Amino acid sequence: MPRATFPSGRKLLVLLFLTLAIGGAWWWAAPPHDPIHRGRRLSEVVLGPDFWEGSGSTNRLSSRDYLIGLPPAGVRWLVYQVEYGRYPVAPGPRLFDHAPGWLRRRLPEKWGGLPPPNDVYGSIRARHALSLLGEAAAPAIPALLRGMHARDRDPRDLELTTRTLHGIGLASWSVVRDLLEHGETPDRLSLLETLPTRANRGGELSEADSDAEVKLMAETLIKLCTDPNVEVRNAAAFAVNLSQYYLSLKSPAPRFGQTVPTLVALLSDPEAKIREKAIIGIAWRNAEGAPAIPRLIELLDAPSVEERRTAAFALGKVDLEEQRSAPRLRMMLQDPEKKCVEEAAKALAEFARARPAESAAGKAAAN
Repeated sequence: MPRATFPSGRKLLVLLFLTLAIGGAWWWAAPPHDPIHRGRRLSEVVLGPDFWEGSGSTNRLSSRDYLIGLPPAGVRWLVYQVEYGRYPVAPGPRLFDHAPGWLRRRLPEKWGGLPPPNDVYGSIRARHALSLLGEAAAPAIPALLRGMHARDRDPRDLELTTRTLHGIGLASWSVVRDLLEHGETPDRLSLLETLPTRANRGGELSEADSDAEVKLMAETLIKLCTDPNVEVRNAAAFAVNLSQYYLSLKSPAPRFGQTVPTLVALLSDPEAKIREKAIIGIAWRNAEGAPAIPRLIELLDAPSVEERRTAAFALGKVDLEEQRSAPRLRMMLQDPEKKCVEEAAKALAEFARARPAESAAGKAAAN
């Protein structure tokens, strides 16, 4: 009798094991629960028509207010949407692009099928939501990195992902810094192009956290301004300038590290486009950019019209106190390029406003 019942018992054990395995796999792959937050389903807000999807929208603040205090279950739901939510299919020719509509409605978009009517791209919405959450979105970092490194990555996805990483704040900085210093060139360039969004996160950080983040940004950008890759240096110089601009709008404005010596060094970079960005960056520093005056005077003789023009513009900002460049700017009034003459005249007018008495005496002596 025992031998007769043993096989059936084994079968029951096997059946139980399979049931548990299938159930566990289903539980593991099942979408996270869609939580209720502030009286509304998270999906109702994030996938709804009024959720912020662009910088020109008037709904960003209300979306941010809704997300304040979002519990971990909400973050898990957003992370799932990042990886598995709908995303626009990459442009390009597809097999059934010109097939009849009745057929395309039954095919996947990646084959040329038609998207569902009134469809919402959950992956995009989730990234925006995570960028608004700040450091509370730190659990999403691994999913965002997987998206960056996916072989079938949509190029349009990269900028959105890097913006989200920056929006997370200090919690993502170690990952971002590693990618900036050692990542693939497209990833580095996208992270640099979107890096100023960290400086533009007004009202979201304490003063201590803001100063710490700004210091880390400046240290990394100073290093990248000497990178052997020309495109990385160019993007780093642009990031320095735009970050400084955003920081100047804050009160009090955080100090953006010792970037002036870096910009002065870039005034001698072999690439003209990098030199021009350095000139603009120096101009925005006003009197703080005075160490650049000798090199800026030299650039008034540059072959490039744009370099001569921007150098005159910068001198009108950084040389107001000593006005060492005044004689050379007066010579530039004979430049064959009209816009260079106009910029030199503007700089000299700035000098006159800074020292009205000396300017009048100088004009009298000249006459």
